[in-house]
Amino acid sequence: MKSDNMDEKINNLPMLPTIVVKLMTLSPQDNAYFDKVLEYAEQDPLLALKIIKISNSVKYSSVKPVLNLKEAIIRLGVNEIHGLVASIAVTKVFVPNSPAEKRLWQHSIQVAFVARMLANKQPELELDAEKAYLCGLFHDLGLFLRFEQDQEEFNHIDDFVWSTPKQHLIAEKQLFAQSHNELSCKICRAWGTPSPIPEIVLLHHTYQLPAKVTVHPKLTNMIRILQLADICSEMFRVGDGNSAELVVEAINEAPYLKLWCDNNAELYAIIDAHLSTCLDEAELVYKQLGI
Repeated sequence: MKSDNMDEKINNLPMLPTIVVKLMTLSPQDNAYFDKVLEYAEQDPLLALKIIKISNSVKYSSVKPVLNLKEAIIRLGVNEIHGLVASIAVTKVFVPNSPAEKRLWQHSIQVAFVARMLANKQPELELDAEKAYLCGLFHDLGLFLRFEQDQEEFNHIDDFVWSTPKQHLIAEKQLFAQSHNELSCKICRAWGTPSPIPEIVLLHHTYQLPAKVTVHPKLTNMIRILQLADICSEMFRVGDGNSAELVVEAINEAPYLKLWCDNNAELYAIIDAHLSTCLDEAELVYKQLGI
């Protein structure tokens, strides 16, 4: 097992822009949410230009081009802006330099989109969909750090036979002292990411959740949503588009997650009906970010 010096690397990471930290503390239910998003985005001219550029992308090519930030935010919607700003900021910290890193970014954005979709489609769970997006975006930050520090060693994970996130984690633990979910949690905390996002990220591969977590239904639900979104993305990669059936198979291999899904049985119908479209939307944003 390779020894780690990752804590030092985390301490030396660039901090997230102030605007992103501020956005993470906002609630979409706040009456002043739109005005605050606009105010914060105006504080970073380069970010504002990127938002305007994306608002004029091919997705919106049939409508009149926008020329200012306010119109761009209106067109995209404040919820999409929330996730987009975070995505732009993190890509500046972890710049992909290889096809593997680009695939990891693609996966992170997919998980973010699927987590947000699942939260939105199940209002009875009373989850913050934008927080679900951030959990998905941040859940594999530790892998980005691994790529930067241990690219050659990390590539050996592919020497192991694995097809699910759980199997990937087992292979990783044979190589490194700290798992990527532990590193992801530490990065979130170093960046001042509000609780419980770091704790959710830490547990995204822990299917048998500790009792101190399961006594909090909303926290449990958010972790399960993230775990499910992670599986959806991985099975899409493995299944070459035939992902819904593979997702169910992967759920069946994780009994504690399966029990939760069975208790929220409408999730299966949601995945069947909306997963493909959601992943298409994630792919579009991935391309718009120019990763």
